[in-house]
Amino acid sequence: MVKVRDLTEDEVVSMVKVRDLTEDEVEFSISRVKEDHEPDFESDDKDADERDRREIRRRLDRGDLWAWCCVKVTAKWNGFEGVDYLGGCSYDGDEDFKKGGYWPDMKHEALAELNRSVAETFAKLWPLAAQAELPLDAEREALS
Repeated sequence: MVKVRDLTEDEVVSMVKVRDLTEDEVEFSISRVKEDHEPDFESDDKDADERDRREIRRRLDRGDLWAWCCVKVTAKWNGFEGVDYLGGCSYDGDEDFKKGGYWPDMKHEALAELNRSVAETFAKLWPLAAQAELPLDAEREALS
């Protein structure tokens, strides 16, 4: 047996690799964050843009947070989380947002951040295992 404290961080990480989580293992959620600026989109149709801005302001005045917001997608697993944000959004609600093309991309990005967080935490915690003993390769093969 070899003591963990005798190994470098890279050696420990290579012996005990943290696998990436999959979408099936993670809980996803959508929330809205108040956008910090007025609607600022522009197209070739200035009149339509102004109508859309007025409609967004009217919806905001009624308390419709989906009218103009920043969407936050969160991936959670065992106390860890990864997030992705998209600003300048105007949707009718969660389901309307999920119908668009951003939902799968944002889930992917939030999951990637979650996996990075888990891996970084593992790398930071490995020294706490300094008293543990890990089997050498030959001993590991004999144990399997």
